[in-house]
Amino acid sequence: MREALALALDPEAIFEAVAQGQGEMTSQTFALDSTGFVEALDEEYDYDPERAEELLEEAGAADLSVELPISTTFDPAIYDSVQQNWEDVGITVERHQWGPGEAIPAMQGGDHELAYMQLAARDSWRHINFLLTPDAPWNPMETQSDELDDLVSTAKEGDETEQAEAAQAINQYVVDEYWFIPVLRPMNLFYWNDNVEVENQFMNDVPYLYNYSPSDES
Repeated sequence: MREALALALDPEAIFEAVAQGQGEMTSQTFALDSTGFVEALDEEYDYDPERAEELLEEAGAADLSVELPISTTFDPAIYDSVQQNWEDVGITVERHQWGPGEAIPAMQGGDHELAYMQLAARDSWRHINFLLTPDAPWNPMETQSDELDDLVSTAKEGDETEQAEAAQAINQYVVDEYWFIPVLRPMNLFYWNDNVEVENQFMNDVPYLYNYSPSDES
């Protein structure tokens, strides 16, 4: 059923509607510069509404109804796009409007079966502990498996090569199991003039002050 929800979404349409084509499409949550990033996983999920309908039928969920919680923090286009795509394959979508300050406690408390959220990229180990371990703040259902537990253990205790291999295996596992339905890595824009030089920093949307220095033209 999770696979059906993923295949029913049109990532290109969402990418254009929400990000106006700015950024990169992806099917994974691991950051570009992290050891767990696997380039091939950026194109893992295809838009296939016919297959989504077949999967719903096979799962005995042809009459599936889901509640889609809405936060005013995010562009309403994301919710409109998701609702339209899911309804196109026969899923009934009921909206739930969150009030101010309700969204994050509700998501982390597991109050809803699904929700839309944007989270910052991190290095592999922090990413795993942020999203994937049973006590991770963004694993509210405390989902786990023996296979994933073994991989997490290696990512923690292995040597440098084993840790990187485990992180990529975890990424592959999560994508294969449809834990999430990633759509895009948005592009964050910031501007400076010719008087300064700026060095981008991994895991930081906006450079720190010490990333700026006078340019030769200043």
